[in-house]
Amino acid sequence: MLRIACALIFLGWGWLHLLGDIPFRTIFWDEGLLKGIVEGLSAMTWKEWVTHPGVDRFVQNLVYTTGIFYCLCCLATIKLNPNSIWLGRLILAGATGLIILAFLFFKEKFYHLGQFFEYAIQWGSPILLYLIVRRGWTEQKILFYLKIAIALTFVCHGLYAVGYYPVPGNFLDMVIGIFNVSESTAQTLLTTVGILDFVIGVLIFLPRRMAVPFLAYAVFWGFATALARVTSYFDADFMIKTVVRWLPETLLRLAHGVIPLVALIISMKLGQKSSD
Repeated sequence: MLRIACALIFLGWGWLHLLGDIPFRTIFWDEGLLKGIVEGLSAMTWKEWVTHPGVDRFVQNLVYTTGIFYCLCCLATIKLNPNSIWLGRLILAGATGLIILAFLFFKEKFYHLGQFFEYAIQWGSPILLYLIVRRGWTEQKILFYLKIAIALTFVCHGLYAVGYYPVPGNFLDMVIGIFNVSESTAQTLLTTVGILDFVIGVLIFLPRRMAVPFLAYAVFWGFATALARVTSYFDADFMIKTVVRWLPETLLRLAHGVIPLVALIISMKLGQKSSD
C-alpha cells in the first residue's frame, strides 16, 4: 500500500511538472537572492535576466526534466527491493526533490511554515518506503513515523482551513462546488474541518486501538480531500481538459488517505497482538 501511495505521489507530481504548473520561477526570478550572482557572473543586468527568452526556456525545460525524473521515481518505487541500491538512491533523490518542491511552495506562500509541512506525507512517504525495504524498520517505528507525517499534514491543513493563514480560494471553491452552499457557509464548514484536523493531529497518538477511530476519520478525510480535486472541478463539457488538469492533483493526494489507512491497519494489528 505504501509502495502504491509513493508511486502515485511521484506520478502526480511528474504529470504536473510536464504540464508546466510548478513555481520554479520563484527561485530563478528572486531578485534578492540571485541579482548579485547573475550580474556578477554574466554580462546581463537583472532586468535582462528576467525578460530573456532563453532564461525562460531554461526554467521551463528544467520543469519538464524534473517531471520525467519523477516519472522514473514512480517506476523505481514499483521495482524497489532490499538489494536494489541504485533504485533506493533514486527514490531518496526523488524525496529530496519533493522537499525542495515543498520549499518552493513555502516560499511562494510568503514563508508560511504550515505550507511546507502540509506536504509531510508526500515527501515523507518515499523516505519511509526506503527505510522499510532497505533498512527493515519494525512496525512500531513505522507506525510512529506515519503518525508524525499524518499529524503534520492534517494540522497544517487545519491552519489554512480555520484562517490562521489566509484561506486558499480553491478551498472555498471546492466546498461551494461540492455542497452547493454560500461562501459564508463554506467558511463555517472549513473552520469546523480545521478544528477536527487539530483534534486528529493529537488523538492519533493515543495507544494502539484507542487511536483507531481517529485514524479511521483521517482515512476518510484524506481520500475525500483527494477526490474533491477532480470532482469539484469536473466539467462535462470539457471532460478531457478537466481530467488532464485535475487528475494528477488527486493522484498525488491519494496518499493522504492511504498513509492513515496503513497506520490504521498497523494499529489494529498491534492492538490485536497486545490483547492476545
